Amino acid sequence: NLLQHSRGLKVTRFDLVTVIQEVLAKHRLALDKKGMEVDWPRHTPLPWQADRERTASVLDNLISNAIAYGENGGQLALRVRQHASWLVVEVANTGEPIDDSDRARLFEAFYQGRMRRQGALKGSGIGLSVAADCAKVQNGRLELVEDDTFPVCFRLTLPEVTSPEEGADGDAA
Repeated sequence: NLLQHSRGLKVTRFDLVTVIQEVLAKHRLALDKKGMEVDWPRHTPLPWQADRERTASVLDNLISNAIAYGENGGQLALRVRQHASWLVVEVANTGEPIDDSDRARLFEAFYQGRMRRQGALKGSGIGLSVAADCAKVQNGRLELVEDDTFPVCFRLTLPEVTSPEEGADGDAA
């Protein structure tokens, strides 16, 4: 986490849908093993300018958690929309909702809620804190939100960085 903060933003222009595709490909075996149906905006390019690596890191963590905590044979949905100079990405899944008592501490480092990961690998409790930091360092935010369709929904909101100089010192719009 300290290494993550020590380097400046590396702002580039990239297609967010391509990043989503790459992250999903990384998790394809786990998704198939879990039997999860994935809905994502595969045919709609969305050019964006921000820190590609940190944005991918947030998505990677959220997708990994959806697989680990979501239900077998369940659904995973990635929704993307742009509002002026802001990007909104939601990663939602079916399964057990996050307990109310865990919500306040969800983004704290090393905090592990009541629900346990499924499978052989156990978590360390730092994934969501690192993901939230990756959003924050880009002047964005990561939050757990209510959703009408899915019991678990995380929303990443990022501003578009209009120039690499703007992102390097954290003064993004």
